[in-house]
Parts: sequence; C-alpha cells; structure tokens
Amino acid sequence: SLARRAWVPVRRWVSDGLGTSFGSPLDVLLWGGAFSMTGLHKVPLQVTRGAVFESAAEQILAADHASVFRGLNILYRDAETGELEPGVDAGGLTREFFSAIISEVTTWAELESPPGPAGPAAGPFLRRQNSARGRGQPLFKALPDNSLMLARSGRPPMYYIALGKVFAMVVLYALKDESITLPVSLSSCLLKFMVGRPIVAGDVRALDPIFFKNRMESFLMEGGVSFMKEILGEERLYFVACPEDLGQSREGASFEVGGGDPNEPTELLPGGAQREVTEANKHEYVALLSEFYVCGGVRQQLGAFLRGFHELVPVHLLGALATSLDPGHAGAVDHQAQEAALLGGFGSKDLGLLLTGVPEVDVSDWRGHSSVDPPENSSAQRVAELWWSFLGDLGDEEKAKVLQFCTGLSHLPAGGFSRLYPPFKLVVKLHASRAQLPTAHTCFNTVELAPYASRAELSEKVMLAVTEGASSFGFR
Repeated sequence: SLARRAWVPVRRWVSDGLGTSFGSPLDVLLWGGAFSMTGLHKVPLQVTRGAVFESAAEQILAADHASVFRGLNILYRDAETGELEPGVDAGGLTREFFSAIISEVTTWAELESPPGPAGPAAGPFLRRQNSARGRGQPLFKALPDNSLMLARSGRPPMYYIALGKVFAMVVLYALKDESITLPVSLSSCLLKFMVGRPIVAGDVRALDPIFFKNRMESFLMEGGVSFMKEILGEERLYFVACPEDLGQSREGASFEVGGGDPNEPTELLPGGAQREVTEANKHEYVALLSEFYVCGGVRQQLGAFLRGFHELVPVHLLGALATSLDPGHAGAVDHQAQEAALLGGFGSKDLGLLLTGVPEVDVSDWRGHSSVDPPENSSAQRVAELWWSFLGDLGDEEKAKVLQFCTGLSHLPAGGFSRLYPPFKLVVKLHASRAQLPTAHTCFNTVELAPYASRAELSEKVMLAVTEGASSFGFR
C-alpha cells in the first residue's frame, strides 16, 4: 500500500544512520525508536461527546511529542453526567474520534436534490453552511469542487494549530498502516501547502475556470498586459487584488477569498500598490494573484494550521519520503534538497491518499454516470474509448490519483459516482493540438482531452498532467 511504501523509507532512513542531524522532535523520536502506535504510554485524551474537538484541543496542544507519536488512547465522557464511559480503545474509539472532529469543525446541511440524472431519486445532497460566531464555529468551508479549505472564524489561532496536529496524527497513523483515515477530501491547494508546494495559476484554473480565463489567461498571452489595461480601462496596473478578484464559484454559491475590507484593494506583496505590472513581471503577478485567490482570506488561519501540522510532520520528513523512494538512495540528509525533491516525489496527491485511504474506483460505475462532449461524434467517442480502456488497466492508487485530478476529491461520496455532482463529463477538444496536456475543471468534474491518436499517447499525456501538470500553466 501507499502507507507501507512511504513508511519503509523512513525506517531505512533511521536504520542507515541518515537521521543523525536532528531537525525536529520527530527526528529524535524516529531515531530513538519511540514511534510506536501499539506501545504503552499513549496520550490519554478525555473527550466529551458532542464537543469532541472543543474538549480535545487544549489536551492535544499540551501533550508532549513523544506521547503523541506513540498514539492516542481515547476516553469518552458523557456530556450530561460528566462520567467516563466504559470501554477500552483498541482502535475503534480512535477512529471514531477523528471522524467526530471532522463532523464538528464542518457544519453540514441538506441541499435540495439537484436537477438532472442525479436528482431526487439519488437522495439528498450535502453542503456546508456558516454558523454563528463563537463556540462551535466551523473551521472548514467547501470550495466549488466540494473539497474542504480552511475557513475564517472567530476562534483563536490555537484551535487551528490543534487542527493541524490532528491531521498530522492521521498521517502518522497512516504511515504505520493503522487503518486511520478521514472521511473528507481536503482541497488540493491546502494539500500543496502542507507538502510545501507553491500555488500556481493551474490550481485556480481547476477550481474556477471562469476566473482563470477572465483574470489570468489574458495576462499570460503575448501582449497581455496592454490588453488587460484596455479591457479594464486603466493606464497602469499594479500588484494589488481588487474586490472583483474575490471570484465566485459556480452560479449561486460564492465563497470567501480576500482578506480585510472587501471593498478595498489588497496589496499582493509589500509595496504592491506602487509596483507596476509589466510584461517582464506578469508571471510573478499571476502567481501572487493565484495564491491570494486561494488563501487571501485565511492567511492567519492557514499559518496556524501549518504550524501545528509541521510540528509533528515537518516538510523535510516528507522530503525524506520523496528522496528515499528510490531503493538505491543513500547519503547524508540534506533538508533543502529533500524539500526541493517534493516537486518530483511524495506530493500533495500522495498526502491526500494517506489521509483518506486509497478508494476503490469502479471504472464501470464511473463510465455509467458520465457523459461525452460533443455527443454522438465518432472522433470524440473514439477518444472516450481510449480513456476508459486506459483507466481500466490502472492500479487502485493510480486510479485514485486520476480521480483526484479530475474531481479534486480523494474519495467518492457515499453511493459512488451516482452521487457525484455535477456528474463527470469528458470533453474532447477536436481541434486542439495533440501536444496539449489534459485539463481538469474540478468545480465542474470535467476533463478536457485533445484528440489523441492512441491509448499510449493518451496514457502518457494523462499521467504527465496528473503528476506534473499542476506545476505549469498548462500551455503545452
């Protein structure tokens, strides 16, 4: 499994003596052999039903790292009587604990069944809603692709630090193959922050293709700065984000992006209001705008969450997983090299699968709840057949990564593809160059393919897009 392949390099890193330059408490504990999820001296967390995260947060922050790495021993307390419930945590209570936290930090509400094939017969759908400020305010919000991103709230940063540590604990359990997973899909952008990868325009394009087309694609064309000046009616453009840059998800459901006063421009970097956008620096501008679009309104919350996560699972450990996947790897640990190696090794999709587990993707179910555009076109149908044939021969992990690329989700909703909304669509761009990589629009669960000539060509392009495409602007 992915967890086993990821954990073996860490053990080898320790046993080969590659971890002697300790960069975090985790290094020390790995070297000392203290990382044991089945040993004694686990952290005893006494949590209250109905307020699991509220009652656990301070205990999580107070727990020493050595105990955390040994695992958790969950003790539930009755909310009415205050008495501890009988029971021994042999793993089941820990799994319940993590699931309860996700339910509590995300507010769920029924959504009227959408029209079309996945309508009333498919049952109610779920969406997230805001709650009143104060205790119990959700820490997650839904993005247009239905994955979760951190939300602004009135809670102090300590709660976001504790939440980051919760996700780090799940990673540690997963690395030991302890069958602890989370029933949600984190945003691909949040996962990229967790593994230290930059946000690029391709991430915005997948999340909101309309915003990307209107505010970024035009900039990136030759002479794009002059074109945008003319469109916006401005003599000069500066490194600022305007209220219009807050964006909107698909029709009828906006989401927060910007920070501060929503009616005032926001500098994308210090002094941005005085720095003019030119052809020479427009790629930097687009990169900063991409990051702002994704996390501009939650920078403080994101920083606290990442602090908690990286205290237990530092970026250089994830780099060790990346550089050590090669059985022949040896040599001294170079933390900077390991972090750079993330760009070609253990990445955001791998982390997503560690957190949620590798789903079983039924290709026939996927195909049965999909459509092809243009319909009834022989060339499009030929490419679609290549796509389904290609998917059918992939292993579970590869199919899961393709699913994440197409939908932004690490796992499917209950009920499989029949509950995926909008339903998956395969668009064949009949006049596109075959050199072009596939493009995903996760908010619409749509993938666009060029008219590839063979399955081998399609396979090469798809896997390149899945593993590397997100780091480019997609103009290939």
